[in-house]
Amino acid sequence: MINRDTRQRAMDLFVDYGYSIDKIVRDMELSKSTVSSWSIKGNWSKLRESKIAKRDSFIGELYDFSITIMANLKRDYNNGIRLDNSALTTLDTLLKRAEKLITLETEKKRAEKETQVENSIPPEVAAQPEVVEALRIITLAIEKFEESKVKK
Repeated sequence: MINRDTRQRAMDLFVDYGYSIDKIVRDMELSKSTVSSWSIKGNWSKLRESKIAKRDSFIGELYDFSITIMANLKRDYNNGIRLDNSALTTLDTLLKRAEKLITLETEKKRAEKETQVENSIPPEVAAQPEVVEALRIITLAIEKFEESKVKK
């Protein structure tokens, strides 16, 4: 029996983690018509778009705030003014949180890319879990290779 928690989990996967309807159907073993109906009635696509816009706005504000603090610290340092410990602590905290945010964003993008790959797999292939897993591993290997080229 499908309960409210199941619907909420499906919505969270779609809105927060970028899962496709098809991936939710497969992973949660639900009917496509049920999940599609929930998605339409709950405006999941609008919720996802809104969340992405808010996240991007927040990241931009966080970046701007960090730049402002760094500019003020640099100005004070260059003028021989004693650096404000609270500004240093705030900047340190922001940078640590930004690092965590970047890690979460990277994981999320990887999951979204994985979902895109899975959605591009023909149904007859998707019915073979070992092939899907092999494709997933190959995709991750290609991503890691591309990341290593960028770092060099």
